[in-house]
Amino acid sequence: ADADATAYLCDNLGGDRMITRGELEKLALYVADGATATLADALACVGDSAAMALEDVAFAAGGGRPDDLARALSRAFQGGASAVAVLRMTGRHFQRLHQAANLLAAGETPETAIDALRPRVFFKREAAFRAQLQTWQQTSLAHALESLTQAEVDCKTTGTPAEAVCGQVLMALSARARRRQRA
Repeated sequence: ADADATAYLCDNLGGDRMITRGELEKLALYVADGATATLADALACVGDSAAMALEDVAFAAGGGRPDDLARALSRAFQGGASAVAVLRMTGRHFQRLHQAANLLAAGETPETAIDALRPRVFFKREAAFRAQLQTWQQTSLAHALESLTQAEVDCKTTGTPAEAVCGQVLMALSARARRRQRA
């Protein structure tokens, strides 16, 4: 596999060894004998749709796109994702934004700040991540992380339907991002 395909596979194959082997065998059958698997090949036949749906939720919330967020949330929940898993994935996304914002505050360029993140931001999402980095400031990211943490606690303790708690906090974050973009 070429470098882009390898990066995609690392980001999208889960921790289940048997599933990973099966996906890699499927990719090997897809490409001709002796050929190098490209990113297009990997995208065509290997996919962690659940993880991608969760990432879609995080990027829609952080990007101020409530319509996309509603669709991504629906796909995630229909795919069996729990509200807590959605909140945690979104929290990781906001943590990465916060880490990059801290680097910006320390004088780094946006490109250097994004390049410093590990694992790297998937190249197809880099422009969206950069735009969100311009939208959110350190303090607003800290407040967003607090909101996500409180929502997870509420999902586990209040008896309120977890999907409702999750959707409410994510829509609020999306609205906050949209207001910041307009300002």
